[in-house]
Amino acid sequence: MKWQRPLAVIIDDAQHLGKVSGGWQLQNQVDCLKSLAEITETVHVLIGTYELLSLHNVSAQLIGRSFFIHFPRYGSTDEEIFQFKAVLSMIQDLLPFEEKTDVLLKHWEFCYERSLGCVGNLHRMLVRAVHSALWAGEKTLSEQYLERHALSEADCYLMMLEIYEGERECSFSPGRAELRKMLGLTPQIAFNQLIPEASRGSTIRVKERKPARDVME
Repeated sequence: MKWQRPLAVIIDDAQHLGKVSGGWQLQNQVDCLKSLAEITETVHVLIGTYELLSLHNVSAQLIGRSFFIHFPRYGSTDEEIFQFKAVLSMIQDLLPFEEKTDVLLKHWEFCYERSLGCVGNLHRMLVRAVHSALWAGEKTLSEQYLERHALSEADCYLMMLEIYEGERECSFSPGRAELRKMLGLTPQIAFNQLIPEASRGSTIRVKERKPARDVME
């Protein structure tokens, strides 16, 4: 890395680095990554599932030297559903069949349910369904191939439990008051608490110059 000077070292499925037997081994994994990045002066990018959070949170030094980016799944808000449908529309136009179809947009709720809003899950489901339909000599992709090669409801439920836990951990914040208390700082006072009760709601008038004729020299 010193001689070739890559822009970055990317480790995919980096959550497997946390598959160790003890806490001290997990600390060793983190220390090795930190040392590699420092010695080679190369950014290390770790890509993985929510299990990767166990590596990020094991060391205060690593937290201070790293930058965490969360790529969330598509949620159920109107805007996110609109974006998910846009993804389905783009993929639908690229399906390698003789006849065009609107099967993905027509059954977008099923695609969302069995992919959990994750494009990676959607991609794997569609790859299996498309290959099966092509091998069968189908001229287009039908709903039955989607249902046959989608994740089961039980599998989706178990995956969703893990996703919920990861999303909850990502969104957890102890709050500024707790942080200031640990730092020994006084509680933050809101600006409106500094304004006397009598002056709240009153209008402050700026002095106006009385009309008069200036003396010209």
